Amino acid sequence: MVVIAGTLGLGVLLVLLVIIHFWLLVIVVNVFSVAWSLLLYVRGRERGAQPSGKGLVRDFCMGVEQNPTWKDVDLKVFAYQPSLIGLGLLVALKGF
Repeated sequence: MVVIAGTLGLGVLLVLLVIIHFWLLVIVVNVFSVAWSLLLYVRGRERGAQPSGKGLVRDFCMGVEQNPTWKDVDLKVFAYQPSLIGLGLLVALKGF
């Protein structure tokens, strides 16, 4: 909400920024998500997690660790927060 208020205060419409840079945002988000998934897969295998035996694609997408953590932060729960923020922004833009 602070981002929306800040962009409106500066006279910049956030909707136009998203529309203009839509494909760039899609590419950046997808590259980031594949890199993050690859990092979690490699870290899980290094920590001794065994593959499920149901295929590499399943292990890559579903993960080899049940609860991956980084510095005592549960990454599965932490990943929900940005997606909820993004959902909130979409709802706010829709109402605008």
